[in-house]
Order: sequence, then structure tokens, then C-alpha cells
Amino acid sequence: MGHKRPGFTLIELTLAVTITAVTGLSIAGVMMTLSRAHQQSQIFHQSVQAGRCVMRNVGQTIRQAKLVTACDDHSITLWTNDNDGNGEINPSELAVIYYDPESRELRQVAMEMDSLSESLKAAVDQPVPLYTLTNAEYSRGYVNASAYAVTRPLAANVTSMRFFLNRYAPLTRTVGLEADITRGGQTLGFRTAVSTRAGFEQYVGVSDGDYVLMPIY
Repeated sequence: MGHKRPGFTLIELTLAVTITAVTGLSIAGVMMTLSRAHQQSQIFHQSVQAGRCVMRNVGQTIRQAKLVTACDDHSITLWTNDNDGNGEINPSELAVIYYDPESRELRQVAMEMDSLSESLKAAVDQPVPLYTLTNAEYSRGYVNASAYAVTRPLAANVTSMRFFLNRYAPLTRTVGLEADITRGGQTLGFRTAVSTRAGFEQYVGVSDGDYVLMPIY
């Protein structure tokens, strides 16, 4: 006499389907959590690398500068080099690093005159007195307003940036930097301090109440 094979009841089938669905949803939830954690980890490392790159690049520019002529919370004006060796500040030797809160960008603007003929460059690249460059707002506007000004972004996603000095410019040699970079809802803070290597602040004097450059060479 044959025996019937036992089958699943409707309740057992429903229970099995439910357990499978719950298990699948649990696994999917874990996978989504791991995926989000991996994405957040990638964003974190990208933000760290971006912040370090910003600090390194800005710090290198400051270290190589001859003089910090002006500085406020959001900008710094640098006499970057003395290309013609005349011991004076020429417009083409200036650079301004500033933070634009509207675009959340850190930018650098400088006057580029390499495409000019030697005679034209000599005519427009006349030395600028130091005392006209010690006000941060004025010096920033002076460089930005030039027909030869070229602006380059240094960093994006910068939610705050601050420069600060240990002494008033142009007598300072050390510059502090603070920046917050935000990506994917994560905000990381960076801080560093750098010093100019040229030591040209020793050539800054005062004449009639104004800062002037003393003979350098």
C-alpha cells in the first residue's frame, strides 16, 4: 500500500516565504549600510587629501614669497619674487590669495605679463611703493582690477578660510591658516602655520609714517 509524500501546508509555505523575505531584506539593509559607510569613508579620505593639498600649496607659495605686504581674515597679498633683481616691488611680482565665500572657492590672482613685449612690459610693470600695498582690501582690488590679472581656483568646497599673522604685515614672517572643507555633508577642519624663507621683512622701514623698502642689494 503506497504512502503519500507529506507536503507543505499553506501556513508553512507562507511562513517560509516570510522568513526568506525578511532575511533578504536584512541582508539588503546590511549591504546598503556597508555601501553608505564605504562612500562616507571615500568622501572623508578625499576631503582629507583635498585639505592637505590646499594647505601644502598655499603654504609653499607663502614660504617662497619675499614679503607679506598685507593680510586680513580672508586674503593675503604677497610679493612673490624679485624677478628683475631691482629690490623693488613690481606689479607682475604680486599675488593675492583670497577666499570667496559666495562660490566657496579659494583663489589666487596675479598679473601675468609674459606675453607682452619687453618694451611694453617695462612701461606697465613699474615699481609700486610698499606703503600702497599694506592695506589688504586695496591691494586685493589693485591686483584684481589690472587688465593683466589672471585668477585661478586653488580649492573648492571651502566653507570657511582664515589667515592670521603673528605680527602686522609687512613686518610679519609667519602666517597661520585655518580652513574648513565640506563634502558629502562632512566638514573637516585644517590648520597650519608657515614662515617666509626670504626674510625680507628686515628690509622694511618707516618713512614719514609709511612703510617703505630699504635698499636690499
